[in-house]
Amino acid sequence: MPRGGSPPLADGCLPSNRLNPSFAGMAEPSTLYLECPDCGEFPHRILSGRFGSRRALTFQGIVKCSNCGQVRNATHQETKPVKVMFVVSILDRTSQTLTDWDPKEPLRVGGEVRLEEELYEVTRIDPSPRGRNAVFAKEVRSVWVKHLPREVEVPYSLSVRQRTVSGKLRVPTEARFGIGEVLTLPRGTALVHRIRLLGRTVRKGDAQAAQIKRLYLRAPQERART
Repeated sequence: MPRGGSPPLADGCLPSNRLNPSFAGMAEPSTLYLECPDCGEFPHRILSGRFGSRRALTFQGIVKCSNCGQVRNATHQETKPVKVMFVVSILDRTSQTLTDWDPKEPLRVGGEVRLEEELYEVTRIDPSPRGRNAVFAKEVRSVWVKHLPREVEVPYSLSVRQRTVSGKLRVPTEARFGIGEVLTLPRGTALVHRIRLLGRTVRKGDAQAAQIKRLYLRAPQERART
């Protein structure tokens, strides 16, 4: 099966490439997304501590990991957020939202951002990157984005005994397909041996469902075609 998108986060938490809620000018949260020395990055419940925001946005106190239950002292520091204006398009509706953003997070046309738990594609950046692949959030004034659906249909071509069968898979937008991955189809299993993207074909690695133009599959017992 395709690999899904990011796992759900606990209330009051954001992915590590975004700022924690307390560091975005909101009320102090009860949970922060921190690195646990035993099990990696997980939400941590704040048992006690204090926040500061003079030169940098900081937290110092006692936290409890939501995954393993370890209680420990923690010190956390982040860069102060910047205000970024997002021009959001959903179907035929357009709105604007001013959002606190990590100043060192890169933004690029064609890239993806998450706003209020919804996924969007960046379509325009002001000022223009001027030949650069990406710009930091602190360098931009406005970002135009369009809403990506929660699910997409991925076309596939399945090679079976010298004939080709076509179909579509409906999967979450953030799902990924990898070369050599075995998929479960209505009539059995199939192996991914090529992935067609816009302008190129992938023969190694993986790709996100929203970017895939067609999957090329074969029965596990058949030889791959070049």
